[in-house]
Amino acid sequence: MTDIKNIALTQLGINLDTQWLLPNKNVPLENWAVIACDQFTSEPEYWNQVNVIIDRKPSTGHLIFPEVYLETQDEIKSPDRIEMIHKVMRQYPRLNIFDKIDGGVIIVRRKTSHGLIRHGIVAAIDLEHYEYEPGNRALIRASEATVPSRIPPRLAVRQKASLETSHVLLLANDPDHKVFQPFFEEITSSGSNYKVIYDTPLMTQAGHLTGWHVPADDPQLEAWLERLADTPLYRNHNLLFAVGDGNHSLATAKAHWDQLKENNPNIEEDHPARFAMVEIESLTDPGLEFEPIHQVIFDVEPDALETAAKDFYGDDLIIKHNVDCTIIQPFLQYAEKPTDTPHTVNIPVYFGRRTHLWQLQADTNELTIAALRRFLDPWIQKNNVRTDYIHGEEVVRQLCQDQANYGFLLPALDPQMFFTQIIEHDILPRKTFSLGHALDKRFYMECRAIALE
Repeated sequence: MTDIKNIALTQLGINLDTQWLLPNKNVPLENWAVIACDQFTSEPEYWNQVNVIIDRKPSTGHLIFPEVYLETQDEIKSPDRIEMIHKVMRQYPRLNIFDKIDGGVIIVRRKTSHGLIRHGIVAAIDLEHYEYEPGNRALIRASEATVPSRIPPRLAVRQKASLETSHVLLLANDPDHKVFQPFFEEITSSGSNYKVIYDTPLMTQAGHLTGWHVPADDPQLEAWLERLADTPLYRNHNLLFAVGDGNHSLATAKAHWDQLKENNPNIEEDHPARFAMVEIESLTDPGLEFEPIHQVIFDVEPDALETAAKDFYGDDLIIKHNVDCTIIQPFLQYAEKPTDTPHTVNIPVYFGRRTHLWQLQADTNELTIAALRRFLDPWIQKNNVRTDYIHGEEVVRQLCQDQANYGFLLPALDPQMFFTQIIEHDILPRKTFSLGHALDKRFYMECRAIALE
């Protein structure tokens, strides 16, 4: 192992020796690339559209289990679906679907559905440098609380999987644009000598995706790694990356690797399952947007919910019914920062064709979502009602308009607070923020082997 590879792996947790698998030139890329499996979980019509597009064509859509189906698949059908995923994973290499690219990283340029441009670095990280338990001091950390019950259904897919593709996004802090931007400019400029390995529009009008391969021994890659190792967050807090998207997917990869080690004490140190594919992005990338994630409670009796909330919060909660829509607009357009005093948070609510407003007293440094969850999480569990986390105010409005669904509209997190919150509080509440709108999430493109042949 060369010095730069050894430094990247041991000090920064990045494996530059991984082999990338990309669809060959005969595979239509617009059919191949599919959006992250955890999107549109309350909109099955989106995934029905995807299924029509990909049909029986080679596609990452056949390598994933969209979460919209997790609650609709019974115990008999789910194993069949998972076995089909594993079967396709074994078939694609035999059918020579893939071209192989050895080592290094892949630079990605994504044009979103509404025209923003962001850049990322697809790499394989060492799961020995990643932890998701609160209070850890690993190089790579979860950004939100991991729910143990969410890991087993994902682990069922990964345990016998021979390939992985990924929607995990890691964020790094680069406030002065000195770490990432020089790397991206060098690789993606029009006069660059670096090879474009894919370039395609994305299905469902989700934008465009372009990728460049950067070999492991490339001086620009080495310079980026050196700048990364000199960031204050790394030097002062031993924190290099935090998960921006895909917390539970990365936690599942970690659980799988830990399981393999437990069952095979002599497992190879460079076993491919020790590593996980991610895309690394700068927190300050101008094309990266922090969006709110809203929450909908399905098939609920509103009086019962509101009475329980008032009993829980007492005088700390005021609910205003049938408010004018213009009143709630300011609460939908601000980025939240924790405050150093107790304060009032405003939570607009949709139910039927009406708009309500919850005014709730939050504690010092308590985010709106945390103040709401103090009541809502145990109430949901006690009453066994279904909830989902929704991207986009208009989607919440539609879900609540003609049904007995109760939708909370929550604020976005100010991105400047992202790493501050992780350093000071270890993790954020679940679903505190979203990186972009649903259509702007990562699309699966690259694959890599995670099982020995």
